[in-house]
Amino acid sequence: MGVVSGFILKAAGEPTFYVAGDTIWCSVVQMAIETHRPDVIAVNSGAAQFNTGAPIIMTAEDVIQVCKTAPHAEVVAIHMEAVNHCRLTRQALTEAVAKVGAAQQVIIPQDGDMIF
Repeated sequence: MGVVSGFILKAAGEPTFYVAGDTIWCSVVQMAIETHRPDVIAVNSGAAQFNTGAPIIMTAEDVIQVCKTAPHAEVVAIHMEAVNHCRLTRQALTEAVAKVGAAQQVIIPQDGDMIF
């Protein structure tokens, strides 16, 4: 769809935090993870999709790829069930990450949860 932006946040004595933003799994996301080795990665993971075309934010498979690339990081999966074109539910993502053994790595907050 176009250029997106993610952010790496670093501060002395604090975990490195990567906000991937509205993106799918791609080489730029992989490079950011490999270069900065974030401790926490927030991914918009609702598999949002318009009536035509592929998803415009991460699917369950994309989240799993993030986990494989950053096995040391906590992955916070957000932006699900928020708008009508987000097709990935929290339950479906929970099941998908459990199936590949990444359930302990992925945090899937409910609306209004505070996690850190």
